[in-house]
Amino acid sequence: MILRQIKDYLREKGSAELPEIMTVTETDKNTAEHVLELLSSKGIVKKEVLKPSCKGCTCSGICISETVIYHYSKK
Repeated sequence: MILRQIKDYLREKGSAELPEIMTVTETDKNTAEHVLELLSSKGIVKKEVLKPSCKGCTCSGICISETVIYHYSKK
């Protein structure tokens, strides 16, 4: 069920970040990541990792983590 929810959501939206997918499907991080890895292994989803443009910290010294976006890629 969750697999279909994530697949359908990404097909409709095109792409989304993990927190958005977790909210929409009401799943925890581990479950969502597991399903996304499965969809990725089947070529349905592609994972894009965007690194911060700086060394990872803001001027105030707060580290910024990388952004992960999942794209629907099945045609």
